[in-house]
Amino acid sequence: ESKIVPGQKAYVEKDLDEADLAFLNSEGFVSVREKSLDEKERYYLVFNDKFESPKHIILVKEIMDYLRRFTKDIETYRTTMPDIVFTCNEIKYAIEVETGSILKDKSKIKNKVELCNKRFGKKWFFFVTNRNLEKEYSKFGRVSTKRNIKSIIEKIFKNSEK
Repeated sequence: ESKIVPGQKAYVEKDLDEADLAFLNSEGFVSVREKSLDEKERYYLVFNDKFESPKHIILVKEIMDYLRRFTKDIETYRTTMPDIVFTCNEIKYAIEVETGSILKDKSKIKNKVELCNKRFGKKWFFFVTNRNLEKEYSKFGRVSTKRNIKSIIEKIFKNSEK
């Protein structure tokens, strides 16, 4: 039984069999060692993407996997929209996953923040892949890290039950 999911850009290597590993390697996936959302070092097979770093791809996937515990209504984007948009009780929320590269271009981050504020009001936040970026991004909006992303997501869904 293949574990290949059309469109998925990251897999934990140890979860794949030889046939899936061979197929993904032939499709341009590369092996990388990264820390997961729970801070464990793992080997991943990640699609070699010139626009998104392996770390970004892995963390978007892991946040989506966590969100699936609460909702199936999840969308991802690669353009100006936030990386992850999910629905909780018919309200859309957004998560912008940031590695820090956008900080070099103040107009890009300003545009991103304006778009998120306009479309989602206070229902969006940054997720920074490195906690040392937290202070810098907090100038532009709410920020989460690996330490608190799960509790923020849980709180969104718990508060929606009231």
